[in-house]
Amino acid sequence: MKRLILIPLLLSAPLLWAAEKNTPAQPADLESRVQRLERVLGGKALVDMQLRLEQLQQEVQQLRGDLEQQNYQIKEIKGHQRDLYADIDRRLLALERGGAGNGGGANGGEQTTEPQGQVPSQEEQAAYQKGIDLLQEFKYGQAAQSFAAYLKAFPKGRYAPIALYWLADAYYSDRKYKQAISQYQRLLKDYPDNSKAVQARLKIGYSQAELKQWKAARQSMEAVIKLHPKSTEASLAQRYLQRLKQQGH
Repeated sequence: MKRLILIPLLLSAPLLWAAEKNTPAQPADLESRVQRLERVLGGKALVDMQLRLEQLQQEVQQLRGDLEQQNYQIKEIKGHQRDLYADIDRRLLALERGGAGNGGGANGGEQTTEPQGQVPSQEEQAAYQKGIDLLQEFKYGQAAQSFAAYLKAFPKGRYAPIALYWLADAYYSDRKYKQAISQYQRLLKDYPDNSKAVQARLKIGYSQAELKQWKAARQSMEAVIKLHPKSTEASLAQRYLQRLKQQGH
């Protein structure tokens, strides 16, 4: 009889041991586990948030740099219009006065190879004016062709320095950066003291960056800062250098 009673107990012992093993942990143990899990997940979340924040800061800095460059280009376009109209008005006034004047141009620093007061021929004026008209209509490709034709016909003409700048600028606005660099550099070589030199240097740097010529772009920006330290372009060049550094260029 005793053996009959012990058999069921022996058979049920493993089940009781398994049930005890799978018994839910005590509340204190659960709380400890939850806290450890929260610490692990919380630490990972903080790291992820920090990385995301740094990424967003970099994106904001890049957007600010893009905005500064676009604002500068808009300012340049407005300045072009103002300079073009001023240039036309000044030349018309000089013609009305019989060609008197210093021939300095709307930008106050243009060099000329003709004697002061000498009036350009009607053919030269028409060739130059054609490029001006196209540039005012934002027809950059046609304007570049027109200014190139003017410079070929009148390489030492009264309007040669500013026509050369407009030629480079037409290429730049048309995103033809290699041609723009070539003409800006030509301007700096032939007319190093021209008032447009600082803008030419800055746009050479912008163009080189667009072409991913990072080293050359940095050198151009450094030249702007060194040669024109108090100019607006120097401040833009300094910020652009910082941006290139942040981007690993």
